[in-house]
Amino acid sequence: MLTALLAPCANTNSTTAAKAAAPARDIGKPPTAEQAFESMALHVKSVRAERAVTAEDDPNHLMGRPGQYTSKVVFTDIRIPQADAQMY
Repeated sequence: MLTALLAPCANTNSTTAAKAAAPARDIGKPPTAEQAFESMALHVKSVRAERAVTAEDDPNHLMGRPGQYTSKVVFTDIRIPQADAQMY
């Protein structure tokens, strides 16, 4: 399983179809992990969502705490052998 830090970046070669297929979100708020994953999955076809982590099952017990993260998604990339993948 993989964990990734996602940050928005500009792509001047984006197609109208990809923009139309992007998940809708409130522009005033940062994307949730689920929204960021959906957007990434539009362009990286080898990723698969495993599950969304909740505050109740967060192994780090940091979700929602001050200065920590507000959402988290566990996902895999089929290009990486399972034996080489680690969850951080």
